[in-house]
Formats: sequence, structure tokens, C-alpha cells
Amino acid sequence: MSSFELEEFLRSDEAAAIQGPSEDERREIAHRLRAALDEVGRPLAQLSTGDVHGWLFHAVPDRFEPGDSLGQHVGSVLKALVAFAARTSGDKLTRLREAVHESLEDLEHALEHGHEHHHDHHDEEEAPQEPFVRGGPKVGRNDPCPCGSGKKFKKCHGAG
Repeated sequence: MSSFELEEFLRSDEAAAIQGPSEDERREIAHRLRAALDEVGRPLAQLSTGDVHGWLFHAVPDRFEPGDSLGQHVGSVLKALVAFAARTSGDKLTRLREAVHESLEDLEHALEHGHEHHHDHHDEEEAPQEPFVRGGPKVGRNDPCPCGSGKKFKKCHGAG
């Protein structure tokens, strides 16, 4: 499948089993999921973990406005879509299915609140961390140990 065959998915048992949205709503959600996947530029079966993240937390939220009534059904359509893709791909998509299921709660939160997923939750008043500064010159493993034993550092205080 290039991204996924929209009509084939919509006729599938997986799509028919979705509870909640009407057939037209399922079609619209699937269309938006496909458009978001096309933005990622990789077929569903070839998504890496980073691609899944980009698809679910950046491309998908761009397709739903805050308060969009379809947003509450995205998770169920997405689970059905992944199950359909796994079945039609010989169930080689176990990793994708797990990644999607682990991401659903965060995706639903992002859709409900109308924003993309953010990686860092830093307080805006938090000062940037100071870089580590070595107190003296770096001791190489083959240099004499600074303790004065006369041994190489790797045989004295560097062992461990």
C-alpha cells in the first residue's frame, strides 16, 4: 500500500467494527489520517518510530481543530486502521501497532487541546543548565596518575 488504500480500509471488517462515528465520519477521519501520513512521506508499513511520532503528534493534530467533534473518534479509527494494515501486511506491523497504542492517550490529549505534542515540559522561568567545566587538565589513560604513584592512570585510579 502506498500509504493505505482508503476505500479498501473503509470496506474492511476493522472499519465496520468501529463504534461511535457514522460511516461518513469514519471516512472523513480516515481521509485526514491518510493526508497526515502522506505528509510524513512514508507508507504505513515502513514507518520508523520517529515517523510514527511525526505522524501522530505533528501531522495528525494539524488536521483537526480544537473542539472538532471528529477528534474524539480518531483513536478508534486509528486502532482499526493499524489492525487493518497489520492484517493486510501479513502482521509484520507489531511494532507499529504497539507504538500507536502507546501514543493514543497523548494523541487524544493533543487533539482535545488543539496543540502538537511537545517533547520538553520546561518551566519558562527555569535557567539553562550550566555546562560541565573540568577543574584541571584532562588526564589520559596512559598519562602518569596525578596521585603521584608513578603508575599509568589506567592502572591506578583509572581502573574501575
